[in-house]
Amino acid sequence: MRLLFGNDDKIVSVKFSKDGKYLATASYDSKIIIWDANSFSKKLEIISTIDKFNYSGLVSIDFSPDSRYIASGSNRGNVILWDAFSGRQVQILPSPNFSVYNVEFSPNGKYLAVSLLNSQVMFIILKTGR
Repeated sequence: MRLLFGNDDKIVSVKFSKDGKYLATASYDSKIIIWDANSFSKKLEIISTIDKFNYSGLVSIDFSPDSRYIASGSNRGNVILWDAFSGRQVQILPSPNFSVYNVEFSPNGKYLAVSLLNSQVMFIILKTGR
């Protein structure tokens, strides 16, 4: 058993990359940490400055099928695409104005499904962001 330390608040989402090489954790401190799944060493730390304040931390993450991107969703309703290798913010997707419960890429990586706490699902076409 291994314990991973790095997030400063409750970890609310963990996901393995589709290729199994990485593990990502997301927490209420608005931090995503990407870990090497073999050595358990920290590879990258991403802080969502949009979600850093007002107790609106991250609640869900998912790797794209090619493991190149991570989608994050927050209590504030922000949905963001991140480059999983550089940590760069790639795109802020349309805000649902409701807290996000879960984000998930489609198997082909062309779509992102976002479940909201108002009992709706938002379906985003990633190429256009709509």
